[in-house]
Amino acid sequence: MRWLDSNASIIALTTNADRCDSTKPTFVPRIASGGLDHELIVPRGAWWRHVEERIAKREGDTDRVERLKAEGVAELAAMIQKFAKIL
Repeated sequence: MRWLDSNASIIALTTNADRCDSTKPTFVPRIASGGLDHELIVPRGAWWRHVEERIAKREGDTDRVERLKAEGVAELAAMIQKFAKIL
């Protein structure tokens, strides 16, 4: 866990290593239905889109690669807008 002190506010930032324990006993429940990261693996989830993008690249489907990238950028932009309203 890393800590960032910004304007006297202390915010916990979870690193990838902290968040992603890929051992089966902890990983499987996280991606199972109802798990913390399940929304990432369902169709249109971030992980699903990442895998589909790699498959499209492998198959030379540049239109699909660009569409999937655009979906990811749009999702990120929407999240940034939500965070901006909260902060």
